[in-house]
Amino acid sequence: MEDHCFMIKDGILMEYKGPGGDVIIPASVTRIGDGAFELSRLKSVTIPEGVTSIGDYAFDGCGLLTSVTIPASVTKIGDRAFRQCNLTSVTIPEGVTSIGDGAFIGCMSLTSVTIPEGVTSIGNSAFQWCEKLSSVTIPESVTNIGYCAFWRCKGLADANGLVIVGEILFDYYGSGRDVVIPGGVKRIGDYAFAGHGKLTSVIIPVGIIRVGNNAFYDCRRLTGVTLPDGVSSIGDYAFSDCRSLTSITLPDSLSEIGKKAFEGCPAQIAANESYYQTSKKRLPATAHLLPEKLSARTLAYLTLYQSGKPWQEALDKRIRDEQADAILREIHYILSAEEKASSAVSKRAATFAISYVGFIKAETIRETVRILTGKKSKAALELLVSDDAVQLLLTLPEGKTLADV
Repeated sequence: MEDHCFMIKDGILMEYKGPGGDVIIPASVTRIGDGAFELSRLKSVTIPEGVTSIGDYAFDGCGLLTSVTIPASVTKIGDRAFRQCNLTSVTIPEGVTSIGDGAFIGCMSLTSVTIPEGVTSIGNSAFQWCEKLSSVTIPESVTNIGYCAFWRCKGLADANGLVIVGEILFDYYGSGRDVVIPGGVKRIGDYAFAGHGKLTSVIIPVGIIRVGNNAFYDCRRLTGVTLPDGVSSIGDYAFSDCRSLTSITLPDSLSEIGKKAFEGCPAQIAANESYYQTSKKRLPATAHLLPEKLSARTLAYLTLYQSGKPWQEALDKRIRDEQADAILREIHYILSAEEKASSAVSKRAATFAISYVGFIKAETIRETVRILTGKKSKAALELLVSDDAVQLLLTLPEGKTLADV
């Protein structure tokens, strides 16, 4: 192959203008630039020793490329570098430390990949849609595997249909209604069970620390989930559109709930004693007072608060003041409706309201009293924002209300 087919500047191969076929890159090249061979009609390519990096999109869309030789001098493989190539096997050299996002995404003929010790990061969607990939070994040096890195890799599924690489459950190809996730898994990946219409139950083992984005999205027959202690994060839309989900147990360890994690679930999610069995701050005899119409989102946030986590920290991470106020207004509405024509809030409603939402800012709490009592008692307002409010509510004589204080 003549050098005039290559546009090279300062050692960087900027563009290839040749006809394709079997290509040997000139020895003067030290880097392969972004998109250098994009959509070329290559069948094979030999990269010379001395090349240190393969740029983003370098061989993107080379659908005829079946063979590539990567030298030991390469330390980085860029994003989507070999996207939708026809490679059947890849040996990544020991010098590589990172594999970019989508580096081999859509390589449908890829059956095996060798990842050496020394690689520390495998990017998001790095091997996504490599359906024939049946063998991969993750070395101990890898500290980060991105989301969906091995999603839709059907060839990696075990006898139960689970695709587990490293400590991450990426996908499920089984047809069973009941799934048991094996020990050793630490993360349920994004979209892992999304759209599995037959799934009715899943047993999640101790050791799981995160449920990924959309992990159980649209599992319409899933009825109940127990998240074990140790789970700290539920991703965005994790249980969205699980229309049959009526029971979920959240652990003390939970510190983050993603946006719309329970959107489209039934209005009630197991508002019972077992739902709060791990709560550290549950007040005596109040768990059974949960209104049955509370939304899944509100129940989740109340559980997060009751788990003993600093509410303000969680608030800063996941929701704004106006969202907290919206949750409170929902509780106001339901409690007020339950009290019907009563002009003053009962001990039952007051105890519930204060013990569960007393962490909201003072002005909103004052509005709580106005809504629930229908009065503007100065004493009641002052009581509500005092440190002793909850304890006093619990000791009020039967039939007494805030308005009587």
